[in-house]
Amino acid sequence: MQNTPLFKSSKLGSRLVVLPTHIEYKPSLLAGKITIPIKDVASVENIAFSLAFFGGMREIVVETSGGKRYKVIVHAKDRDGLVEAILKAKG
Repeated sequence: MQNTPLFKSSKLGSRLVVLPTHIEYKPSLLAGKITIPIKDVASVENIAFSLAFFGGMREIVVETSGGKRYKVIVHAKDRDGLVEAILKAKG
């Protein structure tokens, strides 16, 4: 299904949803929603250590074929699920 989420996560006002066609990310309550088409995702990188490391959070960088880099913060337990969902959506 086109609108069935492959992954969902929310923490402290941020929200992340991976759908078969795109990624929706809202970094905070006051920030606008960022939409990244799955067809544009070139790579997904797990940042080994960042300030997000503290507090049980992890930073993932989603890079597009156009060179844009989006830093996505997720709970440590959700990191692998996020990467798997993006890879599954890319097919």
